[in-house]
Amino acid sequence: VLESEADTWGISSLAHWLQRATNPDLSGWIASLAVEAVFPPDWPRSYVKHYHGHNAPEKPPAHTTTPGGRIARRVFGRLPFDLPGFRASKLAFSLLIALLPRGPRAKTFYDTPEVRPDFPAPFLEALDKLLNATIPSSFGRNFTELRNSGSRFRYVERRLYVANIAALDDRQRIFAALAHESGEKLVAHQHGSGYGIMRCGRAAGSEFPYHAFLTWGWSRFGGSRGNFIPVPAPMLNKPIFATKKRDGRLLLVGTHMTLNRASFWGFASARHISQYRQHKVAFIENLPAPIRSSTRYRPYLRNIQEIEDENYVTNRCGVEIVKGDLHLAMKRSRLLVLDHPGTTLHFAITGDTPLVCFWDPAAWLISSDAQPQFDALLSAGILHHDPVAAADHIARIWAEPDVWWQSGAVREARNLWCDHHARTSRIWWWHWIRTLVKLSRT
Repeated sequence: VLESEADTWGISSLAHWLQRATNPDLSGWIASLAVEAVFPPDWPRSYVKHYHGHNAPEKPPAHTTTPGGRIARRVFGRLPFDLPGFRASKLAFSLLIALLPRGPRAKTFYDTPEVRPDFPAPFLEALDKLLNATIPSSFGRNFTELRNSGSRFRYVERRLYVANIAALDDRQRIFAALAHESGEKLVAHQHGSGYGIMRCGRAAGSEFPYHAFLTWGWSRFGGSRGNFIPVPAPMLNKPIFATKKRDGRLLLVGTHMTLNRASFWGFASARHISQYRQHKVAFIENLPAPIRSSTRYRPYLRNIQEIEDENYVTNRCGVEIVKGDLHLAMKRSRLLVLDHPGTTLHFAITGDTPLVCFWDPAAWLISSDAQPQFDALLSAGILHHDPVAAADHIARIWAEPDVWWQSGAVREARNLWCDHHARTSRIWWWHWIRTLVKLSRT
């Protein structure tokens, strides 16, 4: 039984495409295209059509601008420094970039992929169907309107443009495209986990090829080419764990479990998701009773879960569910436990709350360049590859987790990991100024 062909999925933008990618119907249709391409001609087949709400409108991106930001945009039109999360610093860094001398033309690091000349015709036919049915209208009939919205602004050859050039917002992407086309020096910045860590990166073709890519510490990422420059990460510099008011409890933090987008991301694959959920229960069940009674669970709340885990965990383990401010819950906990190497790991490992991690290395494929830092976490007892081993370790350190967290071997492993993946500095702005000056001159 195959999904019948769709003329169009009504996708309006890249952000809308990713929203639709969580739709089981779209995933089933893509799988049907692949199966039909190799379907034996003498096998019987039937078609079904059940696109439940696939033409749902896009959730528009939120554009929040402070009064200072609105004034700055009147002056600059388009800020040359427009990274999210920098707030008031955007204006100061934009002014700096506007005043900096402009050196040679922008560098690029494009790879020329080896394209096979003998792709099977059924594959190419399936690919054409996929592209024609799912290409966002912002890349098709509405592209002229999108381009005109970016062409209203001024672009300056050889000037730096520091921004999230791989944003899901098509407006930000057209700014980056026109800036690149005009000869501006595009500088991207790491804005989450996965970079420099996961073996299957998503940024090699969209963020790495330009003038520079600012990282949270690493300077090599597999075979990817690029001008990788380590700088302190301001978002990791906030002392969110500096508190003595702890509640004496353990907090287990989970992440998004996806099936329908698994083929588009470099994280745990669909076949590991069921085991990932089972490992949460195995970990909690193997904690000693006094610790288990003090355990809380924080499910992933940013998007709708494709696999439900809140009731799954509570029905089997009876633990309290934590919602609300994640950082506040983390800093008040006696011990923090992560079951995945996400952005929360970057925050947690720089903080004062003791941390223990566990995950299956076959589900979360670590880059060979980052493996030595994760091996150090493993040797120090911060990381475990088995939920039962993590529970046993916690039972041993529960009486004095802070003593263990501040011990020499643990601090050494933390410092090594942070130097490569979570650099911080109280004078981070000075490091950024020096880096931007250098990039403008070269």
